[in-house]
Amino acid sequence: MTAWRPVPGYEGLYEVSDAGKVRNARASQGRPAGYELTPQANSRTGCAVVRLYGPDGGKNHGVARLVARAFHGEPPAGAKVKRSNGDLADNSAANLTWTVTR
Repeated sequence: MTAWRPVPGYEGLYEVSDAGKVRNARASQGRPAGYELTPQANSRTGCAVVRLYGPDGGKNHGVARLVARAFHGEPPAGAKVKRSNGDLADNSAANLTWTVTR
């Protein structure tokens, strides 16, 4: 069964799943609550990104980072998301960890 958690900073607006999906938490712009967003590939890194809208307007976010924050907590200073299997398309919580490179 898929677990969903609120996106930190966008509580009540968006949720992420342990499978690496992002969805609306409530109906908006003619789309029902639970509508899954379609990620786009970041042209520089190839990682999946979604555009989230809050009180301050829209901002692009890496899906892996959203999932890691929701399921593994806030990152340590300077931390990046690491995918255990190296697959940029696998944004599942089980595949993600925080890593600090110095």
